Amino acid sequence: MLLARNFSKRWPMWLGWFVLLGLAVLADWYRRERVAYADLAYQLFFFMRYGDFFIQNRRFVAGLTQILPLLGTWLHAPVGVLLRLYSLSFAVYYAGIFGLCARWLRNERVALAVPLLYALVAARTFYWAQSELPQSLAILLFYYAGISGQAPLRRRFSTIALIALVPVIIFGHPLMLLPFGFLWVYDWLLNRRWRDGLYYVPILLAVLTYWYRTATIPPGSYEAQRLTTPTIGALLHFFDNPSFTQLLVMCRGTLAALPVLLGLLTVYYLWPAGRGLAWLTAGRAPGARLRWLWLVAFGTVYLAIVCTSYPGEQDLVYFENLLLPLAVALLIPFCVEVLPALLARPASSRAAALVLTVVMLARLGFIQHLSEPYVQHQRWLTRVLNYTRQFPERKFIMGEATADPHNQRATNGTLWAAAYESMLVSTLPSPDSARTVLIVPEAEKLAAGQNNNLFLGPWDTSPLPELPARYFRLPATPYRLLVTSPPAGPDAAPYLAAVAQATKLQIVEIPRALRASRARTVVVRLTAPAGQLLHAGLNAPASLRLSTRFILDPTYEVPTEVTSSPLEVDVRGAWTQVLPLHCPDKPGTYVLDVSLESNDPAQVLVRQRQSVRVE
Repeated sequence: MLLARNFSKRWPMWLGWFVLLGLAVLADWYRRERVAYADLAYQLFFFMRYGDFFIQNRRFVAGLTQILPLLGTWLHAPVGVLLRLYSLSFAVYYAGIFGLCARWLRNERVALAVPLLYALVAARTFYWAQSELPQSLAILLFYYAGISGQAPLRRRFSTIALIALVPVIIFGHPLMLLPFGFLWVYDWLLNRRWRDGLYYVPILLAVLTYWYRTATIPPGSYEAQRLTTPTIGALLHFFDNPSFTQLLVMCRGTLAALPVLLGLLTVYYLWPAGRGLAWLTAGRAPGARLRWLWLVAFGTVYLAIVCTSYPGEQDLVYFENLLLPLAVALLIPFCVEVLPALLARPASSRAAALVLTVVMLARLGFIQHLSEPYVQHQRWLTRVLNYTRQFPERKFIMGEATADPHNQRATNGTLWAAAYESMLVSTLPSPDSARTVLIVPEAEKLAAGQNNNLFLGPWDTSPLPELPARYFRLPATPYRLLVTSPPAGPDAAPYLAAVAQATKLQIVEIPRALRASRARTVVVRLTAPAGQLLHAGLNAPASLRLSTRFILDPTYEVPTEVTSSPLEVDVRGAWTQVLPLHCPDKPGTYVLDVSLESNDPAQVLVRQRQSVRVE
């Protein structure tokens, strides 16, 4: 039975456009946080230097979101405009898929899955926009919107064009065969395509494409290192993995939509016809229990593959991204079958409209709330760039150990991109203001053997004359180390004495609300003695650290552990740094103690205290 493709009410489409507009507004507002960050920063640098597409691991679908920023570089648009174009290109891409599904393919039900996927389920992924998995899922939904509207498939050009998208979908990401296979079987069951011969062509093409894709992965490439084949025993015990436990925790919070959707589909598919909810199940297509079994089987197998391939506790952004195909498997039946049934009655339609509108507004607010670590990363980057203006050099190197030791910012595994992030941010005023900060494990070793006429990236180098002068104008100066080792041996004691005598430490900002047992931050400012350098290097006995602790007033008992952080850079003049705070378990009045300490001998060199209230 071929179901209707459009909704009986107009509000689902208006809601979809509203959600996509909200995502576009957020994409524009947080363009620096999204684009001058991690992979997108490198990709935009690539566009600006080479003026060409950046297609990695044959994931050709990425080219669709690269058109706008590339047009900007070809037209010599300023860096600020390029940031906006690249950030908005993803919103335009998803809105385009939504509009094409609804208007051109005339399939509003599948179209609605697009905004629901990228706002109801995806949240942290919003700030990690470069992943080809959500981009490939959008093409998959476009493909399914066209195919599901025909039963049987008609032999015409539009059908052949849709089938031609299958290799693009499968090449988009190694996991794409799984959601493609789910939708193929789901529609095979829903529309009873037993004798639809042409319908078997796409799945055969998908399997052959996947086989070719995996057989031709270059040795040593990213995918060759990341992809693993789980054993049968590991698959059967995937629920013992920390990643599965992490999934359960996420399903009680950011991914709560997944169990809710599963519950709604379970009620819809398994509720006996004619009992209680007859109005809901009246239009239910035959084979509902079989579709529910397929949904549960797919979900179990998919989670087993993901949790076994990534058994340890995962980065929340990356793990959320991996779970998006599972969300598609839940959203399509909801949009195609359950929501139309709710629209059949005025009361349930109004209730569904109210609930979905409130939920989507809350999700947009939640996505905005998740911006804090990305905002903090941009503030830190700006702070470092402003600090480097006192030096004659324009190229700098610092070590990973001091950059973000407590993961306070969105830098988990992305410190490699600082060279490109700093180039983009520093050139916003003018190409002549270009600066670069490279963060590497062995900073001193790299700085010792570098060429003045090179721009250093984490994997490659670029001669300065090859950088486009309309965007980057770097002089041929040496790289300056921002993290150097302190004096050792007999010079250590006089150095520490000078630091203790004339260094100033100031508490600049404390959060208004300190909650018991919560993690917070405090902003401090260090001012080095005139002509003195506070070394941030850790590989010497006289290394320095900043420590925070809470002291119970007036007993001076220390109820929390001391949190220590290295200096992020060598301090000449003034330097502002954000330090982590671990609030005490019990509310009360405390003294916040911030100190600059030496490692060996262990001593407090400078101290600043302030009375605070923990609630």
